[in-house]
Amino acid sequence: MENASPNDIVIQFAIERMNSRKCRKRPPCTIDFKPEDFKDFVKSKEELKAVLGRKWKHTLADIGRFSIKYQHITSNYRKKHKDGSCHPVELLPIACTSSYLLDLFETPHPRYACRLLKKCKDIGLLVEVDSAYRFNCHDPSKNRCKIYAYNKDVEHLIIRLCKEERIEIKEESYIYHPILDTFEGADGLTDDEYERITLRNDRLNIRNCNIDILRDIIWVKYFALINPRWQKIEEMNEELPPEQRIRFTPNPTYGKKSLRRISIRATSKIVSYKVDKRTNPLYKGIYRADYLEEYFEGKPYFHYDIKGSIFQVSHLLNYGEWYGNKSNDPYEVIYEAKFDSNEARSAYKLLAMSLYFDNEKMIYAHSLYDTLKTNERYGKYKVKSAIAMAVDKMRSFTGNSLYNEIFLHESLLYIDFVYELRRRGIKVVQIYDGFYLPVGYISSDELEQLMHECAMKYLDDYRKWLTDSPLRKYNNAA
Repeated sequence: MENASPNDIVIQFAIERMNSRKCRKRPPCTIDFKPEDFKDFVKSKEELKAVLGRKWKHTLADIGRFSIKYQHITSNYRKKHKDGSCHPVELLPIACTSSYLLDLFETPHPRYACRLLKKCKDIGLLVEVDSAYRFNCHDPSKNRCKIYAYNKDVEHLIIRLCKEERIEIKEESYIYHPILDTFEGADGLTDDEYERITLRNDRLNIRNCNIDILRDIIWVKYFALINPRWQKIEEMNEELPPEQRIRFTPNPTYGKKSLRRISIRATSKIVSYKVDKRTNPLYKGIYRADYLEEYFEGKPYFHYDIKGSIFQVSHLLNYGEWYGNKSNDPYEVIYEAKFDSNEARSAYKLLAMSLYFDNEKMIYAHSLYDTLKTNERYGKYKVKSAIAMAVDKMRSFTGNSLYNEIFLHESLLYIDFVYELRRRGIKVVQIYDGFYLPVGYISSDELEQLMHECAMKYLDDYRKWLTDSPLRKYNNAA
């Protein structure tokens, strides 16, 4: 075993971890399934009613929401043959535990997802072409879920029938809105479970929780922070094009039998636009550069990015200071040294998220397969000790972790920032912690000053909310 400083061990650990995960490539698809292989699928309303039974409209609504949600994936998702040619049929890997699928249900639970997938197979919307599945592997690249062929003909029939029967199917299942008049309390939850529901709690362990009730509870508890900014959101959304309109959607994480945690982050459709045209030649969607070129009418624009965004916001809320971009690189401040290369910085940047949200035991365990050489080179004890020191350095800069609550604070702070820019007549496109602005309207120094003002204003609101917060049990970190 070699001798090395904890910083060197952490960087070697981070680089090997990053490179190993980059190399996790799925093998080329070898499934031989052609459009003519779709058989026994419904072709009319009468056939659909015969298959779905007496409550066919209710089931049709669920399948309609499923189709609307997955049609965007199928339009951009193509599997390749070994020779690189495009597969003629959309092949979708779908897991019944996927939060993307579970968001369709008021009470998210895998059993409801399984029933829906069975109905989709019964009518021929999905055909199971690979039934093998495997989860929680020691090597995460070997995890897999069932693969289905997606029948576009049935999708068109479903959407047409929903329109004929006036069944409302929305692209987004649940959008947050600050309407508290309809809040009727936490039905079905114990007092202890109600107290535990907070964005800062990463071990909720709540079973069979209705997503609408969960949404309203979160909104009630953070209402004092969210409500003053909701008017700004509505005002901006009236002026913004559809793809830039701000929305808050719940992002729950489920364990085997219960809800583990929930996070909320402001987002918009443009966050899904791909950055680099070379990443996927089969992608048929919109590229970010093309969209920005059109939005700014061909005029030059620049990118203003908040470095280490969630770490800076956490530093603000715990220490009352906005670090900003004009000072030293936040990642070098956390690392407490200069990076030797861009690769080292990129690897540490990826590791930093784990340093903030997890402890050394979880980081080591989740990265064990990706860092075999580093463990063999330095030994398990030294690697764990180096990671523990890296976690301590992170806490020294950020203060105690706010867990998923940090994403809400980050979103609300940047809503204030974007609102002030638009109030000054400056066009801006926000993608999480990055902002695209036209050249010549505002300087970088003015941006830094405005960001600082918004940060200190949000800090005042946060501290007032903290004083009267119903989350005192989880607020001792601040």
